Amino acid sequence: MRQGIAALGTALAALLLTGVTVSAEESRQAEFSPTILSAESDSTVLGLSYELASSGRRNFAAPPAPDSDAWEDPEIDALEWGYILKGVLTGNPDDNPENFAELDLHLNYSRLALDLPVQEFGAVYKYEADQSFDNKQSLVGLRYTAHISRMVAGTYRTSGDLFVRATLGKVSPISDAAREALLGASMERYNRWDAIALYKLPTRDWLGDFSEDLEISYRYFEEISPPDAVREAGLDSFDYLSVVLNLKNNLFVAYTEGELPTDLDEDKTFKLGWSWELGELVR
Repeated sequence: MRQGIAALGTALAALLLTGVTVSAEESRQAEFSPTILSAESDSTVLGLSYELASSGRRNFAAPPAPDSDAWEDPEIDALEWGYILKGVLTGNPDDNPENFAELDLHLNYSRLALDLPVQEFGAVYKYEADQSFDNKQSLVGLRYTAHISRMVAGTYRTSGDLFVRATLGKVSPISDAAREALLGASMERYNRWDAIALYKLPTRDWLGDFSEDLEISYRYFEEISPPDAVREAGLDSFDYLSVVLNLKNNLFVAYTEGELPTDLDEDKTFKLGWSWELGELVR
């Protein structure tokens, strides 16, 4: 089983890094957000949030008929691949209230059938670290994703989007000071599942034209059958809540609280920032 998972991760990474794009749609994104972060611990810092992403997609579904309304009855039967790299940088990593960066390499099969939501089944390789890379780990696993949209009749707009994702995988600790203090230097790999639920709601109708949408997300991580020492220290599970109000002209305000795998300081943080997309510069 371990060899199979390792082989899967190697094959996935090779596929993504070689840029397989045969008859595929491609997209790239680079977004940077200068942000003021004010934590409950009374520390206020200037940070830079970043998200770099690239994806490819090969849809095997038959194209819609020329006289059909494709948006009313879309067909998806696709293979998708790509990566997402995101995190927050501050001048001093010790003052970073969101000290968690992650690289996500994925390969998915995506399917939309009948009245079911868009569903994806696939494999993932993740690399997680804090800003200084003092604590870092990798994960290889399997993933399921569902995306449900409520369409406004007669338009391409949605009145709400729900995104749910669950991952089950094997974590390989590379360096983890807290875990090493409990278990010693010979830290073994362990199984972990994690999930995220994100709901996105347009807000112009009830907050006015100065707003765009509201994003509410919740993440949860849990180690499967952890050692007693890890459980007693509270290092077997983490959760993280984020509420983001996106405003006009790419401004946003946000509130976050909780812990993440490489950021053990549970904190409540308010953020004010501006998103800047590079667009064509990354193509």
